[in-house]
Amino acid sequence: MEGSFRTTCGAILCVLLCTCVSPTANSDVYQDYSTEPNGSHPAVFDSGQTAILTYTPNEAARPTIYGGRSIITYNGPGRGAGYATAQLGATASYVEADWNLGSGGTTSGALALGLYATAIPSGYLGDTLTPDSPAHVVFLDDHFEYGVWQNHGLAVIANVPYGRRFTTETQHVAVYVDKAAGQAWVLGPTGAVYGPFTHPQIKDVTAPYVTVEQFYGNASTDTRVEIQRWRASSDPVNPPMPRQ
Repeated sequence: MEGSFRTTCGAILCVLLCTCVSPTANSDVYQDYSTEPNGSHPAVFDSGQTAILTYTPNEAARPTIYGGRSIITYNGPGRGAGYATAQLGATASYVEADWNLGSGGTTSGALALGLYATAIPSGYLGDTLTPDSPAHVVFLDDHFEYGVWQNHGLAVIANVPYGRRFTTETQHVAVYVDKAAGQAWVLGPTGAVYGPFTHPQIKDVTAPYVTVEQFYGNASTDTRVEIQRWRASSDPVNPPMPRQ
């Protein structure tokens, strides 16, 4: 299997995989797409939770599997996005992913890792309002943006360049949220950790839903986003020491 999740800055990201229990009893979610056959996205994640799948503007944007990656096949003009959501047993404290950009395209697609107070509904997204969120972190080829959702509005509280541009190589990224302290950190694909970021929503929002999103501002021209694997947990995980 390509690249297990790595030790970062000396901190081991502990995995507690829960099996044979109901989704609401799990405190961890895990999915490795590299082991999945081409076709539909699994109805249940590797860790046992139901996979809530959402798409816009049509079903071609529903997450699917090809070549051991989660992708969305919509390539029409304008916005396109596919979402895979899991419910944890308590508020999420971290989420991490291995992903890459495909070849081709003139602008970057984006991976977003989001923690939400309520679930994004399955099926067509339509005009669904975005739930409150303490962390909505968008990763592009050369920077990330940290945002929070409050009353259906997005506030971007950090826009951080990497100092380089990524092409097709694997990017390992993570978001750490300390709800009690009202602080959050982001692990960028260069290995640098940024933060702490602060905002009242980080402390105030209980977020038991975790989403990985593939987003295209213009799906006809954006480089494709391919998710290899991802993991999230409600168990506290200390972020590595920030180095920017």
